[in-house]
Amino acid sequence: NNLGKFGEILAVIYLFFKGYDIIGRNYRNFFGEVDIIAKKGRNLVFIEVKTRKKIGDVRQLVNFSQQKRIKNSGSFFLAKSRKFKNCNIRFDLIVVGKKFWLRHFKDFM
Repeated sequence: NNLGKFGEILAVIYLFFKGYDIIGRNYRNFFGEVDIIAKKGRNLVFIEVKTRKKIGDVRQLVNFSQQKRIKNSGSFFLAKSRKFKNCNIRFDLIVVGKKFWLRHFKDFM
């Protein structure tokens, strides 16, 4: 669990330096959780962060049911937060590995 929290902190720092505004972290609702919600320009991005010691096939890190939960949580957030209604929505994945290795996959889901 500490490794995952560390990965999320690295992801937030990375996003900040890439010009993203962090809207929320560990957003939970009835449908599930979104690790990071960030905004850059007109894009509102729901981001799943995976921290692993060994990185295999990235496509296997977030299975179909996890993707569905993340998307449903994001939709619920949007329904409650009308100020983002004109934003482009995107679901991303950030993978954090050994030695601060980080990779950002845009439009992953």
